[in-house]
Amino acid sequence: MFETRTALECGLGPNGPQTCPWHLSFDIDDTYHWQYSDIGNDMGHVTCSGNNVKSTMYSGTFDAAAGTVMWQGQLYYKID
Repeated sequence: MFETRTALECGLGPNGPQTCPWHLSFDIDDTYHWQYSDIGNDMGHVTCSGNNVKSTMYSGTFDAAAGTVMWQGQLYYKID
């Protein structure tokens, strides 16, 4: 599981715009789960080649030493 360190846009609440961390995870069957904005849970198939992670619509890079994934312009940090 990976999470942004900063709270990002998560839609509108009763008092206006809300923020929350975004989440990204990968399953052993090459499926990603991406929670961002006020979108529920986007998911799909991913492939990996070296540090590159790619789906049909999205792409990113994995840095094993730092424990981060750069996905669609946002940096996600590994969480326990």
